[in-house]
Amino acid sequence: MLTNEGLAYMLNTAFGSNTKEPLYVALFKGNAEPDATWTAATFAQVADEIVSEVEGFVGNRPQWIPQNTNGKEITGERLEIEMKTASGNITITGCAILTSPTRGGTQGKLIAVEKFAPRTFQDGDTYLLGQAIAITQG
Repeated sequence: MLTNEGLAYMLNTAFGSNTKEPLYVALFKGNAEPDATWTAATFAQVADEIVSEVEGFVGNRPQWIPQNTNGKEITGERLEIEMKTASGNITITGCAILTSPTRGGTQGKLIAVEKFAPRTFQDGDTYLLGQAIAITQG
């Protein structure tokens, strides 16, 4: 789901004077249903972003690098994220695309957020994640 903040960012970047920023993927474990009114300032809390390096993964949010498109959908390079867990497993319920690399941060813009069926990972499992954004005429 594209957020209101994400749509404004895309319009201001494509047609306005905003500068394009790098994009990053955040993983979350919460049960809240994504909403178009979510923002980067509230995302980490309402989605329960995975911020621990002991129960999650090491490092910042991984960068999402979109490829150019000739159609209505843009896809990015597939990400491989090695999961870490001291408690035996961790469950992921969704992901988001933001303009800030800081896990748990409140800066930047929340472009899109998607909730999916929960996926449980063991320590050392690799999470392969592909993201795409599609725009259609209404």
